[in-house]
Amino acid sequence: MLQHLIDSPELFKQGILYLNQENIENALDCFESLLKKNPFDVKVLVSKGMALYKKNNPKLNEEILECYNQALKQNPFHVKGLYNKGVFLLFELNKNEEAQECFEKLLKLESKYKDITTLYLTESLFKQGKYYAALQTIDELIKTMPFEPYAWLCKGRIHIGLNEFDKAIESFKKVIKIDFSNINSCYDKKNIIVDLKKEQSINSKSYSLIKNARLVAYTELKNIYLKLNNFHKVENYEEKIRNIDLEISDLLKKFNLKQTNLSELEPKVIPKGTWRVITEERKHSKALEFDEQVRKTI
Repeated sequence: MLQHLIDSPELFKQGILYLNQENIENALDCFESLLKKNPFDVKVLVSKGMALYKKNNPKLNEEILECYNQALKQNPFHVKGLYNKGVFLLFELNKNEEAQECFEKLLKLESKYKDITTLYLTESLFKQGKYYAALQTIDELIKTMPFEPYAWLCKGRIHIGLNEFDKAIESFKKVIKIDFSNINSCYDKKNIIVDLKKEQSINSKSYSLIKNARLVAYTELKNIYLKLNNFHKVENYEEKIRNIDLEISDLLKKFNLKQTNLSELEPKVIPKGTWRVITEERKHSKALEFDEQVRKTI
């Protein structure tokens, strides 16, 4: 079926189209055909790695990593190769130091991935217990994106790692104060932070993002006060967790935005693993069913 495209650049475009449509087997057929002709094609190697990753099969991890390694062997500064390898090392293989190297190299390049890479670099440092380095990294991002809720969530978790509970509480409360009137960024379908100031109205991604951010912040605050034996505060944040749908609906009305079925606005992309909170509330909330989505996306 693909033979008539074998000598055409259209074959790669067709592979990417299949990939975006979650037609993984056909995408892999395209990429394999191209690699038979040129086994060192960097963009095809990276795309094959992405396609294999979407199969969500741990048995393919070695092959996925080999795709990225081969691509970067040909071009050590290939932006998408560095980014995908770093994400894969960090969240699938837990090779945090190697992931850190990828993200640091990527940040030295001019790249549209700069902001999300900074978040992932922070995560790699955090997972190694390098809390002060992680704090310095996330503070640099917050200087340029003070209304990015997930940056504040990350900062709060770092302060918890340092046993600085007052500062952690302050960071999580920053998340809660961010609303539709001043939020200026969200994650688009390619995992890149994008400016919302140019938008005519706030779209469903921002509803989903702010809802998840607040839910995680409330849960983290509840857990902190649980450690501090402040049970009145625990009950307070448990109530807020239960009322998150109502709270976001009130915000929509405040800014005269069209009411939407928020239960359908599950995030398609949330930074992988960085702010996972294992709680009973999370298990029962559609708003936080993003782990499965995340595993399917690079």
